[in-house]
Amino acid sequence: MNPLTEHLREAGETYPQHLVKAAGFGITMLAGGVACLVHALLPFLFVTTGSTCISQLHGRMESRREAVLDGRRKLASVRAPQGAEQLGT
Repeated sequence: MNPLTEHLREAGETYPQHLVKAAGFGITMLAGGVACLVHALLPFLFVTTGSTCISQLHGRMESRREAVLDGRRKLASVRAPQGAEQLGT
């Protein structure tokens, strides 16, 4: 199976949807990282920006995690041969 399409299917997203979401995560991480670096040099700036970025990303990831796990379970049940649950596999 194609790893790209499998991941998109697990996430329940099209390629453009995944692109936007993943890029959003990356941009947020970059912005938070830059804010932390500036804060390291000038401690009075961006006092809570880094921790706020981390908290927001964590919340977004937690809300998506269950959906992705459900997608994986559905794919696994489709791939399992009929009667496999009776064989203990």
